[in-house]
Amino acid sequence: MSFRRPALALASVLACALPAVRAATVALPSDGQWLEFNVDDVVYQDLALHDYAADLNQAASYSFTVASGQRATLTVVDLGFAGDQFTLSDNGRSLGSTHAVQPDVNLSGAFYLSAASADQALADGSFSQGTWSFGEGSHTITGVLSQSLLGMNSTNGALRLTVSAVPEPASAASLLAGLGLLGAWARRRRAR
Repeated sequence: MSFRRPALALASVLACALPAVRAATVALPSDGQWLEFNVDDVVYQDLALHDYAADLNQAASYSFTVASGQRATLTVVDLGFAGDQFTLSDNGRSLGSTHAVQPDVNLSGAFYLSAASADQALADGSFSQGTWSFGEGSHTITGVLSQSLLGMNSTNGALRLTVSAVPEPASAASLLAGLGLLGAWARRRRAR
């Protein structure tokens, strides 16, 4: 009994002292449209992704469902300061980080700081990016800024989801058989 009372008192003090972590759930469209996010440890008091379309004061979690017979591809790209890296999780399980890059430095020694669009950043090797594939099921993606090359802990980025059908094994077998017949027909025709 004597241990329980101080433990409860300590737990209640910690619960009052720690800020509540809230998450804004954003439905991630599967049409390949880019969604931008922001990270700023001064403003938000964390390094989590904050979605522009949702409540910026809450860390964002991006949710989507992949139907049976489909495959989803998630692409994440750094938009802000070239070289920042993000670490992502799906339903609490680590997916890994966007790849490490060396920032592009122009002749004056200044960092190439930002991209005009997510497509530009994706095409530019100076910006960190990552791609992950997902199978059938419900997914909730969260992320944090894991490396800031300029040490500012403030950047932005974008993510997009594309969904495509997984070819049925029978369809793939039919395609291979058809290609084989075409090849045999072409070889026979050449022999004549």
